[in-house]
Amino acid sequence: MKLLTAVLVCGMVACSLGTQAQKLSDSQLKSNVQPIQNSVSRIVQLEPVSFEYNKDWSSRLKLAQSKQFGFVSEDVVKVFPELVFTQNRDYPAGKNASKIASVNKVDLEALVPVLVAAMKEQQAEIENLKKEISSLKSSGSADRKQVMQGK
Repeated sequence: MKLLTAVLVCGMVACSLGTQAQKLSDSQLKSNVQPIQNSVSRIVQLEPVSFEYNKDWSSRLKLAQSKQFGFVSEDVVKVFPELVFTQNRDYPAGKNASKIASVNKVDLEALVPVLVAAMKEQQAEIENLKKEISSLKSSGSADRKQVMQGK
């Protein structure tokens, strides 16, 4: 028992001493970093849906059999082609045989930054509208004062 423990400890120490991760910053990894433009106008073109996978295919391809939320990939590819990818899935096709089905998937994680950009665009529009309303209220009350003083 003591020998086994020593081997495990030494193995862990060797591993931790032998490998050190190099920390890379985003500026080292990413190039051509650009803000996301026109995100609201693109996001509003997407139609969120709820759906269930076809029972035959869901069992063959081992897909969720419960209600799902997402997008129809053929619709997403028209607006965000970079968010749709093809995934190959094996499924049984008889005794000792299998086939491959190509299934389109939407990268929902990659959609998050676009949603944040859209929220920021909308918030900027809300702030502009608030300023405009405030300005109109101020000029409206000044107009009322002039009207009352003129009577």
